[in-house]
Amino acid sequence: MKLRIYLLAVSAIITASSVNAKNDARADIYFTNGTSTECVELKLPSSWQDKVEYTTDGRKQKIHADSIDHILLYHVDVPERKAFVRRNPVGAFDHKKNELKNWKAKNWQFLESAGEHLYYWVSFWKVKVKKDGFSFTLGADASSYGTPYYFQKPGNPLTLNIPANPYRTGVTRDWLCVYLGDDPELVKRVSEKGYYSKKPKDAFRHKGNDYNPFFFEEIAVDYNPQ
Repeated sequence: MKLRIYLLAVSAIITASSVNAKNDARADIYFTNGTSTECVELKLPSSWQDKVEYTTDGRKQKIHADSIDHILLYHVDVPERKAFVRRNPVGAFDHKKNELKNWKAKNWQFLESAGEHLYYWVSFWKVKVKKDGFSFTLGADASSYGTPYYFQKPGNPLTLNIPANPYRTGVTRDWLCVYLGDDPELVKRVSEKGYYSKKPKDAFRHKGNDYNPFFFEEIAVDYNPQ
């Protein structure tokens, strides 16, 4: 199953329409044992952790997140727009030492963009159903101070946190140039301040709740290692 099939522009699911007051969250859940259950009513907890609760055929189920491969989350009124959600292992890439670090932790993420050689994930810890769709609260948890942005290369289960400093955009740019250093053309464009805009219409994402001047979603698609 290719991740590309389930790409979601998060704004699409956020702008889904509904006039119902009931729980409009639905999901297709795919388990690690190869089985699945579809069109279940998904309980959206106050904080996504290691348990997932859903209702199917009038019966409530509670399962551990480690038994789930991924979830396709969607609004009941717009089932064709599905968010690919997964609880991924997380880590970091030290670009100065050229070392991967496994944080030995996991967090919930949705797939924002995917190219052939790079996936771009965004972490969240809360999802609310609104009358006009969903609202994602970004970050690993309520006390998270790191960025909610992660890259993952196919073949490596770790999603790697993309660093940022609001006062020094060069921190992110330097990291990108090393991590994606096997694509000289992309590195050149990043070095020349490509994939970047501070204009509010470009930098404010997810209905204005997220400020990110880098176009990581485009980087993921364009990345082509040589």
